[in-house]
Amino acid sequence: MNLNMEFVLQTLQELMAIDSPSGYTSAVMEKVERIAEDLGYGFEMTHKGNGIITVPGLDPEYVVGFCAHVDTLGLMVRSITDKGSLRFTKIGGPVLTTYDSELVRVHTRDGRVYDGTVYSTKPAKHVFKECEDQRTEENLEVRLDEDVTSKQDVLDLGIQVGDYICLDPKLVITPSGFIKSRFLDDKLSVAILLGVLEYFSNHHLIPSHTVKILISTYEEVGHGMGWIPSDIQELIAVDMGCIGDDLTCTEKMVSICAKDSSGPYDYDITSRLAELAFVLIYVFLYDKKLRLRPRDVFALQKTFFFDYLRAGLPLVGSGGSWGVAMFLQTAIIGRLGAAAIGANAVSAPVFQVVSVLYTSSSSASSVLI
Repeated sequence: MNLNMEFVLQTLQELMAIDSPSGYTSAVMEKVERIAEDLGYGFEMTHKGNGIITVPGLDPEYVVGFCAHVDTLGLMVRSITDKGSLRFTKIGGPVLTTYDSELVRVHTRDGRVYDGTVYSTKPAKHVFKECEDQRTEENLEVRLDEDVTSKQDVLDLGIQVGDYICLDPKLVITPSGFIKSRFLDDKLSVAILLGVLEYFSNHHLIPSHTVKILISTYEEVGHGMGWIPSDIQELIAVDMGCIGDDLTCTEKMVSICAKDSSGPYDYDITSRLAELAFVLIYVFLYDKKLRLRPRDVFALQKTFFFDYLRAGLPLVGSGGSWGVAMFLQTAIIGRLGAAAIGANAVSAPVFQVVSVLYTSSSSASSVLI
């Protein structure tokens, strides 16, 4: 499967352009809904604000799910100082040292947006000996790009306690193909899943099983979806992969996570994913006999296709003729009167039992042959 990377990157840019810290995700979810519906897939918004995209499959009885989150880390106005700066509280678990000197946007509840910057309260080494102290909520503040010198000046802008403070993600896509940005966790995963939907839609593909893609809006604060549809038998979360000194993944890998800080993931699914990875790696990188390439998996062989038509069309014609015959039989019996209808009602179950017997016998014989 070769995804349309132009679509994926464009979708990523559109998602990154919409501020969405946990609890402030209505706008970005509306964007996801429009994209899904434009691709021809149904979208359901839960009361909690999460999204469910449904892709009907050939087997609607077995449902698999994929989950990614569109919410990000952020800040919220905790108080307004007498000099007109904003004290804040964290949304999620950011490392505040990395927030020093970051550009932000403050969203008021009446829809206004103001720019600002996160600064240390003791920024200059020439003045403050404590300038190199660990950054905390107590020694960081937001200074607005507005001419304010008092708390009242800020209140007059419409800024209140509880307003969201959103960091500029600083998205950069380099000519060499690298993506640099805050909040790739997990908007990049959402863009990739939407890219898979775009591929299915453009190639008119129907998955073997019904697929539900869950878009969470509270992952960064711990409770995520909070609930998943009861018909999902398997669920895989698509998220960022941690990189560390003794971990076995890099930025260029897709990792299979066995556990996180809250506990282990499903043993059977992680084992199956690992087996699949080993098989694909061997077939595409090491095997010298099959010499399969990714495009071979989806290649259309004209010879096989015409053989399929030659073998399949007679069966389709036979089944279609049978359906027409049954329709005509019902219409004829209906015109013969009550006695004929009663006789048919008695003979039909007998005919069905005999049909099942012969069909099962022929199927068993074909398996043996």
